[in-house]
Amino acid sequence: MKTAIALFVVLVVAATAHADPLAEQFATKLANATGALAKGDTVNVRDHALKLEATVEQVKTAPDGRVVAGVRVTCTLDGKLIDALTSGGVGIDTSRDAALATAASEWAMQYGKPIVDALFVRSPTLTSGGFAVYAGPAGIRGDKPDGLADFNASFFHMVEPALAKLYPTKAGVHAITVLGARTADGAIDGEFRVDGEVSDALKQLALQVKWPTRTA
Repeated sequence: MKTAIALFVVLVVAATAHADPLAEQFATKLANATGALAKGDTVNVRDHALKLEATVEQVKTAPDGRVVAGVRVTCTLDGKLIDALTSGGVGIDTSRDAALATAASEWAMQYGKPIVDALFVRSPTLTSGGFAVYAGPAGIRGDKPDGLADFNASFFHMVEPALAKLYPTKAGVHAITVLGARTADGAIDGEFRVDGEVSDALKQLALQVKWPTRTA
């Protein structure tokens, strides 16, 4: 049995066209989760406009009959595409539409909320090396392991000293994405990205974190 842990972190230094229905759904879910205002595919936060584009990348039926949908989400902030905020949502449900709705809900909490919290300039998770850090919750698929509540703190404690090396240029908006899986033999593998690009440096840091384990 594998236990998968996903973490998305946003770091910040200080239209009239018809929207795609899926992007509208993602924007609505994000607005509901954060208290922002959605209009079509755009979420308005203070004096910022966050426009979403949602692209279905994969839909498949699992052996148990459930539908798995994967969606890629890109973000345009105040008219400028921010590559660092590109992320993905995965939904599992009984039908394609239900799976896409689940993907929108999970994306809103895990990826979208840290972005909106940063734009609202809400209290950051921590401040490190000139960055205000906004972290999404640790997501889990499979049985809930022990220690999940402390995973964010452990992860940041390990990564914080390395932020200056991961981001030699601090200006603008940056993001860290951690998607890992612990196999039955205890090994950790997965995908570790800095501003959307696979990062071996981040992976080596993440492997030093005490990852949650199942007791049964």
